[in-house]
Amino acid sequence: MNKKKIITIFGASGCGNVGDDLIGVTLKEYLEKKIDNVEVVLTQQHKREYIMASDIVIIGGGGLIYDYVMENVDNYIDIILRAKHLGIPTYMLGMGVQHVFSVEAKKKYEDAFKNLDMIETRGERDSKIIRDDFYYKGRLVTGSDIVFLLKDSVQLKKEHHDKPKILLSLADWKLGNDTNNKIDPKLEENYKAYREYLRKELPKIKDDFDFIIVNQAVEDLEFSKELVELTGGRYEAFETIEDSKRLLDVYSEADAVLTGRYHGMIAAILTRKPVLAVSFKGHKQHYLAKELFPSLVDQTITVGDFVRERKLDSLCSLINSDKFGTSSELRKAYKKAKEIDLAVRDIELNLRFITSPESK
Repeated sequence: MNKKKIITIFGASGCGNVGDDLIGVTLKEYLEKKIDNVEVVLTQQHKREYIMASDIVIIGGGGLIYDYVMENVDNYIDIILRAKHLGIPTYMLGMGVQHVFSVEAKKKYEDAFKNLDMIETRGERDSKIIRDDFYYKGRLVTGSDIVFLLKDSVQLKKEHHDKPKILLSLADWKLGNDTNNKIDPKLEENYKAYREYLRKELPKIKDDFDFIIVNQAVEDLEFSKELVELTGGRYEAFETIEDSKRLLDVYSEADAVLTGRYHGMIAAILTRKPVLAVSFKGHKQHYLAKELFPSLVDQTITVGDFVRERKLDSLCSLINSDKFGTSSELRKAYKKAKEIDLAVRDIELNLRFITSPESK
């Protein structure tokens, strides 16, 4: 039997965000299922020996393209350039673009991306930025978030509860003043008002609902603990990368979801739970709704509007709604996620002609 070829996925799994963990696990298991005789290694460690041991290098998925810190830019570009130097086919899969502000970062991405075999993105907005801002002329496939590949494995639950169960997975945006001003100068002011609104109003409704507080990122820990105190709710966290697969099971217990997390919105959609997604202006939940779930555009709301419209007063109406996306929208999102198969076929073709790592 031929020795297994090595596919290494470099991404943000294991860095403290459950959504990134779930992306990594889903991509790893999908590649192992679709490609014969491979070992798929999932790591966030950008070490030369990991690259040298690989037959195929994949960067992904999630919103890995950003320049809040230039180290992030250099980390992933270094992987691309090292792999290119070693003659290793390299792909970006399920990629999302956050904010890239600097000319320096845009130029670095532009130069490095010329060395990629293919980029597959999580949406049209991401593809447009890669085409227009980074002048990418290579093979570009527009997909959707990798987690939508789990659509057919989700166990849907509809249970009667004496008190409705509300799941809260709210983000604590520690972005820093410089970044706030680049995104929206009023963000800090609106966010403070949002936090005060929650502190004031949640204790008033804590006896009307059973709350599940889901901590989806390490930076949300303090906020999540505060939400537990405000609601008396049950706390859920995820300790390992593999434990991220429990996320959909936890969401399936809820009657409605209030989330500030991108993969909180996706989890609610997959488990068919009514959802209200709160974020700052122009965030990725809104783009997800615009591109794939137009029935949920009104369910993506800024922190400022959340307070002004007193959205906690409408939780009962959310519970009794169908605000989880239509079946046809979900089928479309799944079909778009399957666009990753174009990359899979290309990887299979490359693997047929690849020299083993020992001879590199």
